[in-house]
Amino acid sequence: MAKTNFTKVEESLKSGMEKIKISNLGKMADIAQEAASKPEMKGLMEKAALVASKMSIERKATLHIIEQALNDYPDDAFFQLIDCNRQQIVELINRKESLKRNEWETLRQVKIKITDFKNTKLQKNSEKANEKLIDSERQRHKNKRFNVREKWLPLK
Repeated sequence: MAKTNFTKVEESLKSGMEKIKISNLGKMADIAQEAASKPEMKGLMEKAALVASKMSIERKATLHIIEQALNDYPDDAFFQLIDCNRQQIVELINRKESLKRNEWETLRQVKIKITDFKNTKLQKNSEKANEKLIDSERQRHKNKRFNVREKWLPLK
């Protein structure tokens, strides 16, 4: 059986696909030009682009916060504290490209719970740190000697 050379067929198929792609891009450009020529459509397009970019930024931030929490708290105890299922969240994060609106809403609620938990934890830790600082300063002032440099050791 003779060998068949498919390079010419592949090249013609490739050039045909490029022509189809170019014609589709031309059609889309014509539609965009017609829409941009109307002032009311231009305003709507700008608003839609703004909303889309805001949603994209919000979704990236949500995913980042949740992934950071998954890395910081690998056990299920943290997610039980915030009333969430860790496995469900991991599944949603793994298929983040094809999430529906209600699934994004679920992730947003989880993000809110995580940030609230971290804020309360941070406040409690800062209050404890402030109390320790106040106690140490009071102790230091009780033992303070006047007219003596603090770094010097007292003579015995």
